Amino acid sequence: MLSQVILNWLKKMHKNILAIIVIIILASLTYFFITRKPKDLILTTVPESYNSVSLVNESDDIYLKLYINQKNTTLIDTQKIANAYFTDAKLDTIINTQVKDISYYGEVDFDGTPYYCYQFHLVVDTLENIEIDEAYLRINYYHLEDVVIRIGSLSIYKVNAFECDDFRITNLKGIVNVIDNKKTLVGIIIRFENVRDDKITITDVKPLDVNLSCSDYYQVDNRNIKANEDISSILGYEYDINQNSKDINISFTNEISILFPLAYQNHYEIPQCGLVISYTLHGKDKKAYFNEFCYFINHERLIDLDELIFYHYENN
Repeated sequence: MLSQVILNWLKKMHKNILAIIVIIILASLTYFFITRKPKDLILTTVPESYNSVSLVNESDDIYLKLYINQKNTTLIDTQKIANAYFTDAKLDTIINTQVKDISYYGEVDFDGTPYYCYQFHLVVDTLENIEIDEAYLRINYYHLEDVVIRIGSLSIYKVNAFECDDFRITNLKGIVNVIDNKKTLVGIIIRFENVRDDKITITDVKPLDVNLSCSDYYQVDNRNIKANEDISSILGYEYDINQNSKDINISFTNEISILFPLAYQNHYEIPQCGLVISYTLHGKDKKAYFNEFCYFINHERLIDLDELIFYHYENN
């Protein structure tokens, strides 16, 4: 009889101990989930030169890739975005933009850490020309910390028309070399055809990107120049991306081919850009605009980690 009492008591104590253990485990888990600090969100982007030229009644599309250390974060939820802007560092220039879409572009590895690439499709409506050599994207979120990230440079140009009644560009070609492990547009060859009976004088050729300018010009009518030919061998001297610009004065009455070496303010990979050509005809100063032309496509690219800035945000 006594042994049965002891046995019942032990069973009761065993149940109590199990209940206490379960309570302790549940309390510990609850405390852990309440008090643990979420992993910080880390963002980065490769600094680029973003440029666009469009008619005054058209919008401009900018496609920008952000790399985030967490997948499917609330930062890529367009419903959480209140406003977005392009600005300079001092906020002297503020350009409204709309985040139209965010697309997933796969996983990349930065120094052993996986990051998830998201392409932000941004739309800008503006009537004025914009040149920001140190541009930032600022995104305001509902109930989340604002994101501010340096993206490179931004150039947007608005024009009334792309037509030119005085001359045609019958051939446009880029000279592309690799400089500091970057595909670099080092020169452009333009073949002009005069459609007037009088002399046309070109006084300036401006690539439509805040980083680019023409540093010189050479007539190359009878030369067969390859797209990847060494620019220094063509010029006869050592090419430098930091050359100073040179005044242009080119007169022609029929056809002429000109090589324009390019100088850089910031050395970004710039595969495409528009052109504005200033010229005189019958004593009048004129300008002709040409929209973006793609000079090269880069399927492989080396990214220097020293070029990247990693931005840390609390994960709420």
